[in-house]
Amino acid sequence: MNHVIELAPSELNDWLDAILNNRSYAPKNFNWLGLAEILARRALETRSLQWAHLAIRVYEYRARSADKDERDSLLCSEMRVRVHFIKQFGLSKEDGLLDINTVVSWFMENTDCSLEWAKNVSDNWLDKLQKGEITIETINALRKIKNRINIVKSLDSLGFLDGYPEVRQWIALSSQLP
Repeated sequence: MNHVIELAPSELNDWLDAILNNRSYAPKNFNWLGLAEILARRALETRSLQWAHLAIRVYEYRARSADKDERDSLLCSEMRVRVHFIKQFGLSKEDGLLDINTVVSWFMENTDCSLEWAKNVSDNWLDKLQKGEITIETINALRKIKNRINIVKSLDSLGFLDGYPEVRQWIALSSQLP
């Protein structure tokens, strides 16, 4: 890991290309999550799209082979990086990292219930839970949605979600969610 994190961005990109294209292999038990987090932190600290692209590649690579819960966590981390850089540099269809459609698609594809269902279930959710009308699993599902909303919410205040009314409706519901 120490050798990898000391590489220049172009060298690290070449190293990742070799692994992703099966021309090379990472060391056994390589800490991909640690690498992604280091790269994301470096990107945020230096305001570098180059480092951010590398962090996203690692998050995506790791997410492909992760179980559902870990995959969800990795993709949330990836989207936090994307949202941060969209807020800093604005939208760009030429740079996939700054493409709002990637973030919106992720949000909508990972929201497994309808907005109406969420509104109904989350209304007085604590009372419903105490009465046994909803389960803790339902509460956890609603909390996961709220966590994803919290990632995209800041894009709305900048007007970046004006063309996405359904996402904005989810954001409006967030204060009602557990």
